[in-house]
This record gives sequence, C-alpha cells and structure tokens, in this order.
Amino acid sequence: MVCGETEKATMSFAAISADAYVHHISLNSPDPEALGRFYGKVLQMEVEHLPSGSWLCRGPHRQVVIEHGARKTLGHIGFAVRNSDALHFVRKELERQDVRLLKSVCGDLLDDAFGIEDPDGNRVFFGASKCTEPKGVGLYGALQHVAYGTQRLGEMVGFYREVLGFAEVDRVRNEQGELKVCFLRSNHEHHTVAIFQSDRVGLDHHAYEVGDWNGIRDWADSFSREGAPITWGPGRHGPGNNLFIFIEDADGNNIEVSAELEVVRDRPAIDWPFRPSTLNIWGPARMRSA
Repeated sequence: MVCGETEKATMSFAAISADAYVHHISLNSPDPEALGRFYGKVLQMEVEHLPSGSWLCRGPHRQVVIEHGARKTLGHIGFAVRNSDALHFVRKELERQDVRLLKSVCGDLLDDAFGIEDPDGNRVFFGASKCTEPKGVGLYGALQHVAYGTQRLGEMVGFYREVLGFAEVDRVRNEQGELKVCFLRSNHEHHTVAIFQSDRVGLDHHAYEVGDWNGIRDWADSFSREGAPITWGPGRHGPGNNLFIFIEDADGNNIEVSAELEVVRDRPAIDWPFRPSTLNIWGPARMRSA
C-alpha cells in the first residue's frame, strides 16, 4: 500500500496503543570498549562490562549497548511499553499477523521481550523495562528516536505502519510526488522512527531529547570540552519543529541532540516538499538522496 493511502481495516495499532518508546539501542563496533568509553565520557553515562562481553552505557533515561561487530551498524532497537497488558497486546497483534517472532537478546534490559525483523533486517524488540535509573550521572538527555536509511522506503514504511502499528505523522515528497522521508510515532512524540530514502542502508542516526534550548547549549558546551565538535547545526527541522545539533561518536555514528519536539495527539499526516529548508529551516541540510 502506498504511504498515505487509507489504511486497511486489518492493520495493526499495536505500538501506538501500547505507548511504546525507545528504551535502548544496541550498536556494533570493532572496538566495543573504546566506543563504550566514548559514550561514558562524551554522553555522560555509566559504563559496565557485561558477562556476555558487551558494554552497557547508562544515563538518565538513556541506555546504549555496544557489542562486537561491524563498524557503524545497528545491533537492535529495544522498545518498552506502558505495562504488561500493553506488552501482551503487542505480542497478540504480531501473532495474529503470523509473523515470525525472535527470541529476546535484551535480557539485561527488558523483561518478557520478543522481537521481529523489518524488511531491511533491522531487529526490533518489545518488552517491559527492568532498568533502574543511575543516580547522579550526567546531563538530562532521554533516548528518543532512531532513524534509518533504506533503498525500499515504501516497504519499510508499510511494515512499521501496518505490522508494528506506528502512525505516520509527516512525509517528505519530491516534485514528482515520490516519497523521500517518513516520520512515524509510537506514542505522543512526533516520531520515534524516521526512515529516509538513501543509498546507505541501516542506521542513519539516533537522538536524545534534552527538553529546551538551554539543554542544547549545555550539551554543546560539554561536547566542546570533550573534543566532540558539532557536525551539523544548530538548526531547526520542519517536520517535528525541533531544535537540533549533531555530533559523531568514535565510530562515526551520527548522534542528534534535540529539543522542543512537537507533541502529537491526533492530526492528519502532513506532506512536506523535498528541499533543504524542510530538513533545516535555518540553514544547510543533509538530504540523504537526490
């Protein structure tokens, strides 16, 4: 089904009904210890070496797991949901669609978790949060969304909308009406997943919500002290209307620090023009594709 058409009556509303949020992400790295040190120092997280050999980095409302693997690749995304009833609902919705469920790899972070692969092979897990917040660690910055690049945008959007039950919020189209970007939400925040048409398949960036402009300032000052220069921004996105800056981690993964993201309760999806001022109304943009 083309993005923007009337949804089928059988589509899932699992994720949005469960109020799912990005609980943690897993990144692969050829040097997990070094990347863990980066997140500990620059993203102000506690770092723990797990018995599995992975590294767990934790700060206020943010968790990143780092495992051994290819540079700049995503291990998985972990979503937590509102409560056990919501988790049961998500599982039943996926079973109703007869999709193959993956066994949990999130035992240190999510209870009763199960997963699914999207059309590009990204692993997405749902579970109940079992994390306790570390005390006295770092500036506020809640893990908020993940963005992918893909060469089959329509199929990816259809999967997140119809199978996982995300809701489309904003779309970006070129002059021919071709879809270039789609923003989807699984709770009241403008998007928890963004998908870009791109030559590069996989993780485009992950983002932390810091609340307001002063939060962006404080993180930018901290990045400067730690020798992590801003690579894009400050700016403001059109879709979502959020302020942002970007940096790169030690492996070259893009990290966004965001503030004032639009809160969406219920509104029709908006189509935006594919031009630089849509992705950054203040200045230069990263367009991902022609």
